[in-house]
Amino acid sequence: MTSPLRGVPISARISSTVMSGSQSLPASLVGMPGTSMVTLPEYYTATNTFWVDPLTGAQLNTTQDQKVTLQDATGAQRLVLLDGTLNFTPQSVRMVVNLDNSGHSEYTALMTIIPLSAGLAGLAGIVAGILLARPRRRDERSDSADATVPAPALDPVVRPGVPRHATPRGAGPTADSS
Repeated sequence: MTSPLRGVPISARISSTVMSGSQSLPASLVGMPGTSMVTLPEYYTATNTFWVDPLTGAQLNTTQDQKVTLQDATGAQRLVLLDGTLNFTPQSVRMVVNLDNSGHSEYTALMTIIPLSAGLAGLAGIVAGILLARPRRRDERSDSADATVPAPALDPVVRPGVPRHATPRGAGPTADSS
């Protein structure tokens, strides 16, 4: 297994940001005087680190340090709803790294093996084309063999409407000449 730390760490810091939600709770629960209900907005703070493979862009690992709090109008933190670190499990990291390794193999094939194979096939085609296109030299044996081959016999002219075995008029014996 390849270490997920071969990826480039990219961190994103999100400072205390108001979320769209709010919570209504008893004032005494958030340290405020009275027994009435108060509604406080949720704030989100996080530092997220992503390890990304620079070749494939795959996200190899993630660590998210997150905190969600309720704050009053003065910005004072009244209640912590979440304060934790979220990580990929070791099994998830192994699975993602294995998938990324196949991505590296595909990249190697696309960028090295396929162009090299295509180049060699093209070179073989050029060589074959040169060999087939060059003028052929005749040696003495082929010249003498050509001289002994008789010329082909020409077929007689075939006239429409005249059978091949018929003789032309005026040629050959007739009934009057006997």
